[in-house]
Amino acid sequence: MTTILLYNSLSNNKILEEIKIEPTTILDIPKVIELMKAHQQVAYCEWENFSLLERTILENPCTNLIAKKGNEIIGALIGGSFGIRGTISHIALAETYRKKGVGRALANQAFEGFKSIGIQRIFLFIMDDNLVAYTFWKEMGFQQVEGETTLELDL
Repeated sequence: MTTILLYNSLSNNKILEEIKIEPTTILDIPKVIELMKAHQQVAYCEWENFSLLERTILENPCTNLIAKKGNEIIGALIGGSFGIRGTISHIALAETYRKKGVGRALANQAFEGFKSIGIQRIFLFIMDDNLVAYTFWKEMGFQQVEGETTLELDL
């Protein structure tokens, strides 16, 4: 678990809030789904339901994380692995906590989780028009892959 302290720079760096980054539990799933669906740019699909997320959390406990302020879930990252690569499926953060290091803390803890299970490369997909996500992930060190095309099939 990681703790982030958010300070008020206008009042002698007084601690305003304490945010905890921790693994997602089964009990967190309804709130995580609600958070993902509340952000259209996350592109959370209807078929990504409770049982699918439950299986993902059980299979990849160190790469599925939430950010909490007290008992309120203010952010979540859904990640997993298959074979030799890891993937970050979604990240969502309450608007008021953006640009405060919470998303970066979620991502960095997920990176550590991936490393702990031997994953050396992570990939993710970003909607073409989601400049905020593109900028965030580029700042986190991701590079656009030239010469690859993504294909997918809904079953």
